[in-house]
Amino acid sequence: MSFAALLDQRVTITRASESLSVTGVATRSWGVVATGVPFVIEALNGRQLPSDPGRIVDVDATGFCGPSVDVKHDGPGDRLTTAAGAVYDVLRVETIRNHHKELLLALAPTAA
Repeated sequence: MSFAALLDQRVTITRASESLSVTGVATRSWGVVATGVPFVIEALNGRQLPSDPGRIVDVDATGFCGPSVDVKHDGPGDRLTTAAGAVYDVLRVETIRNHHKELLLALAPTAA
């Protein structure tokens, strides 16, 4: 079975942009980067990543996609939304031998 055949889920990728309101309050908005992106997301349990100094972030899932997918973890970061409505923050993206990308994901806060 080919790698592409394993990508049996579809996600929407959104990217955050931050700006200051006229009152100086930072605001974040999300713009759609791509829809219907072939993906596979698998749950993870018990993995953690160091984040800001002195902070640890739980990793809830790992994701896989093709190497040309425009998805980022730096800056405000990207989010993935599944067809079932689950929303994940992208914590880390790594391209593996120019064959595919592997992502570490955390469930996004519901109030974000």
